[in-house]
Amino acid sequence: MMEYLFIYLLQLADVVVRCMGFFIVVSGLFASLMFIGGVYWADEGDNKPFKITTLATVVSLLMLLACNLFPTKQTLLLMGGTYLGKKVITVAATDEKIKKVDTIINLQLDKYIKELQGAN
Repeated sequence: MMEYLFIYLLQLADVVVRCMGFFIVVSGLFASLMFIGGVYWADEGDNKPFKITTLATVVSLLMLLACNLFPTKQTLLLMGGTYLGKKVITVAATDEKIKKVDTIINLQLDKYIKELQGAN
C-alpha cells in the first residue's frame, strides 16, 4: 500500500512544482503591476497599493522558497529507492531460510578451509 502512495505522490510532485511556479509568476506580475499603478495613480497619503504590493511580494518570495525546498522527482526517486533497498535488506536478513543457507555455506567453507590447511 505504501508503495502505491509513493508512486502517486511522485507523479504529484511535478504538478505541485509547476503550479507553484505558475503562482509565483502570476503573483510577481501582480505585485509589479500594483507597484507601477500605485506609483502613478495613488494619492499622496494612500498606502493601500503599496500594502497590497508588499503582501504579493512576500507571498511570491515564500512560494519561491517553498518551491526550492520541495524535492524534485529525481530526489523522490532516490529517497524511495533507498527506503525500499533498506527494507529488502532487512527482510532478507531476517528470513529463516536465508539464515539456514548462510549457516550451511559457512560450515562448508570452514570444512574446506580445514581441508586445505591440513593438506599443506
